[in-house]
Amino acid sequence: MTDTVAGEAIDAIVPSDRELDLQAENLIKNHVMAASAASIVPLPLFDVAAITVVQVRLISKLASLYGKAFSEHSTRNIIAALGGGVLGHTGGVLTAISLIKVVPVVGWALGMVSMPVVAGGTTYALGRVFARHFKQGGSLADISVENVRGYYDEQVQKGKKVAASLKEGLQKRTAPAAAREQTV
Repeated sequence: MTDTVAGEAIDAIVPSDRELDLQAENLIKNHVMAASAASIVPLPLFDVAAITVVQVRLISKLASLYGKAFSEHSTRNIIAALGGGVLGHTGGVLTAISLIKVVPVVGWALGMVSMPVVAGGTTYALGRVFARHFKQGGSLADISVENVRGYYDEQVQKGKKVAASLKEGLQKRTAPAAAREQTV
């Protein structure tokens, strides 16, 4: 009888795989929104730094959720490797869009349109890569950038759609009442 009660108490404390998955998805979604918001900072390259901070925080929270050790230095290196570094694939796109903001009016407008989607997409992809890796028992020490690159690239494309959808939903919710009435 005592073993059954103790077992039920432990089951109540330890989240199920489904609960972990939902918590991870919520963390990812919240950080996609945060990275998208950070991307609209009008100062070139400061926005990239702010996005990186959001991404590192996401991985830290995922590591904690899955009971894994966290190292900011290792995480930043992995993010740089997956994103291709500042001049690489997604890192280069973020940097280029950020630098476009230097151009008065037009540059900032272009950055406002595209940067939130790219920032959200890369954040989504990082979250999905690390959630899957941690769920499978991996750690920061044993993640292989080469092994997850294809999954990361696939998730960036999905993440861009998620970020665009979140951006669109936010715009609808924050639009003035008159504009909302016209769209109904």
